[in-house]
Amino acid sequence: MQDFKQQLIQSRWAHAALLFAALFVLYLVTLVPGLYFTDSGELAAACATWGVAHPTGYPLYTLVGHIITFLPFSTPITLLNAFASFCCAAGCGIFSVLAYNVLMRTNNQLKPNVARLIAITSAAVLGASPLVWQQATSAEVYSLNFLLLCATLLAVERSTALQNKFYSLSALSGLLFGLMLCNHLSSVFLAPGLILLWSSGSTLRARSKDALWIVLPALLALSLYALLPLRSAALPPINWGWVHRDFASFWYHVRGTQFGVWLFSDPNVLNINSRIFFQVAGSALLYFGLAFSAIGAVLLYRKQRSLATGFVVLIIGNLGISLGYGIPDIDSYFLPTITVLTLLFALGLLPVADKLKNNITYGLLAIPVVAVLINFMAMDKHKHTSVNDYSEWVLENAEPNAIIITRQWDYMCAALWYKQVVDGYRPDVTIIDKELLRRTWYAPYLKQLYPQVFAHIQPQVDAYMSYLREFELDSKTFMESQANTQVIQERFIRMLNALLDSNANRPIYVTPEILNEERGFAEGYNGYPQGPLYRLTKNVTQPPRTRTAWLNKLAMGVRLAPDRLDSGIQSVTLNAVTNSAMFELEGRADTAAFRRLRSVAALINNRSQAVRMLNEKLPY
Repeated sequence: MQDFKQQLIQSRWAHAALLFAALFVLYLVTLVPGLYFTDSGELAAACATWGVAHPTGYPLYTLVGHIITFLPFSTPITLLNAFASFCCAAGCGIFSVLAYNVLMRTNNQLKPNVARLIAITSAAVLGASPLVWQQATSAEVYSLNFLLLCATLLAVERSTALQNKFYSLSALSGLLFGLMLCNHLSSVFLAPGLILLWSSGSTLRARSKDALWIVLPALLALSLYALLPLRSAALPPINWGWVHRDFASFWYHVRGTQFGVWLFSDPNVLNINSRIFFQVAGSALLYFGLAFSAIGAVLLYRKQRSLATGFVVLIIGNLGISLGYGIPDIDSYFLPTITVLTLLFALGLLPVADKLKNNITYGLLAIPVVAVLINFMAMDKHKHTSVNDYSEWVLENAEPNAIIITRQWDYMCAALWYKQVVDGYRPDVTIIDKELLRRTWYAPYLKQLYPQVFAHIQPQVDAYMSYLREFELDSKTFMESQANTQVIQERFIRMLNALLDSNANRPIYVTPEILNEERGFAEGYNGYPQGPLYRLTKNVTQPPRTRTAWLNKLAMGVRLAPDRLDSGIQSVTLNAVTNSAMFELEGRADTAAFRRLRSVAALINNRSQAVRMLNEKLPY
């Protein structure tokens, strides 16, 4: 029994389990209680219904997520948020074992207890970094990808260290990497680095004869992509891409072709993303840690040159795609590089640990403690309800059988998909994302969901779709023709206007950004603010008053704006309250309603220009 306890104390896996438990509790304490920004609602709805998510489809995440939603403990969105916490905590636990192995391979004289301490320290720093912590608090695909990345790196490293288990660990490495590709296809750019790591200790030519041991398991895992057309053909309520139509639709979706326009398309993106990367890397390693990563890189190159080369190529592959990808939420794409930099950080701590006495060496654990204290306030999302509250306010202001045309994906559309499909809340409301209408799958999908809304506009849809199909086949050639771009836009507007005119018997709304961005849209209609929406009508009848049941709670929730999307929803809410207040004063001459809305605006942001303007309108 004593020997077992001693083995347990010395086990790197036991220490990894303790780290997992500590981080899992930390993440659960700071967990988002429900819906979050951007894809959170859509991914959760796709998991709950086992549908098809946005490109590249994420068949592994939706399958595992679907299984998770059967757990009886809570709602699907909360379970999936907690699943993100589990993945990130487990990934850090596995990372600690990887770091321990690399440390021991790099320094044969290193005491195991010192290696375990450094490994736990670096893994805890990684877990407390804003990048990993952010992924651990809400439903997204990157948390599972982080877990798979750490597991793949460990399997690859063990395959090179344990020659008696080379083939079984190689097969495991291939399987895990294939699963990574089924979770996020951008992982394909990590392949060169992983192959070099797998072949370390030998030559790539010598390893080539064993390549089938990793290729075949990877291909087996990739067969999960066959689930996409199978599930799409079942017509689930979340069915992005309608990939069962034909192979071209499936391939278009899996490759993420529609997002390709943001890849290496703007020369300024490289500078912007480089600045973001250095900010992300600095905050992950508390800035001073970057120096230790550089020291670790030098040490690894001197002691294990093949491993060092593999990790460098892995970083190059990751940054090669990430730095040129012009999307706002690019931070998550840097996870592989930050993981490797943290591993090098662990190696860089070796010279420090060598100069410290045993007891003092435990002081290294102060580094992740400081990281937790620094990042806790910004990462604590347990009161973050603004996305749920905003979507509730939208539906509160929508009359029965309403049609809402919007492009507020980050704050509203994805969340409403979840609320309607999973919660069954307000299924009478038709939600139309204007920008998705620029994809060939979306109009047929909407017709399936809302047949009465699209019953009388098929000629306009067909006229537009004939050009839209040409655009999807070869967007670059299509856009080079000015005639093509003019005709497709005209037919797009004609389809939208036909949608309005043919549903004149239903209340129709748009969100404010839609009003003036499409020339020719909704001509002859008047727009009246109604909360976060504008009611479109051709007569002079004014819409119902802005409903405020959810507004005070929403106003309190959006006051804190630490990052881009929080600032965005705060701005959108404040503008909606301001527009509604002005309409109550100037359109209805209702000073009491104006003052109520003005007080809400002041609650959101008392120093804003909008609030000052409202105070000047009615200064009492």
